[in-house]
Amino acid sequence: MDQYLTKAMMIAADRTSEQRTDQDRVDDEVFKKAYIPRTLTEVSHYERDVDLMKTKEEESAISGHHDNVLYQTLTGLKKDLSGVQTVPALLEDDQSSSSEEEEEEEEGEKDEEEEDEEEQTEESQLDKKVFNSCVSSGQI
Repeated sequence: MDQYLTKAMMIAADRTSEQRTDQDRVDDEVFKKAYIPRTLTEVSHYERDVDLMKTKEEESAISGHHDNVLYQTLTGLKKDLSGVQTVPALLEDDQSSSSEEEEEEEEGEKDEEEEDEEEQTEESQLDKKVFNSCVSSGQI
C-alpha cells in the first residue's frame, strides 16, 4: 500500500500543469461525475461489460483508447474483467522484477525441502532397522 501511494505521489509531483492536456482535464471531470458501483451487486449488466471488454480489448490496444467500464479497479478486477487483480496496475512493473527473484528463491527452497525429505526418509529407514533389530533381539 505504501509503495503504491509513494509511486502515485511521485508521478503526480513529476507532472506540471503544462504537461496536463485539455483531454486529461476533460477525462478527469468525466470520471468525477460518472457513476461507479462500489460493489459487484450494484453492477446490473456484468455479462454485457465482459463481452464489451472482450470486443474492445484489441481496439484499445491498437488505439490506446480507454474503456468505459469504470468499476474494475474499485472492485479489484483486472482491466479486462477476467478475474482478480492481485497487484495494482501502477506497481505491476515493480512486481514483475521482484516476482522473478521470488521464483528463484522458491526454487532454492524446493531444493532444500527435497533434501530434507530425503534425509527424513533415510532416518525413518534407519529407525525401522533399529526397531526391528530391537524387536528381534527381544529388547522390546
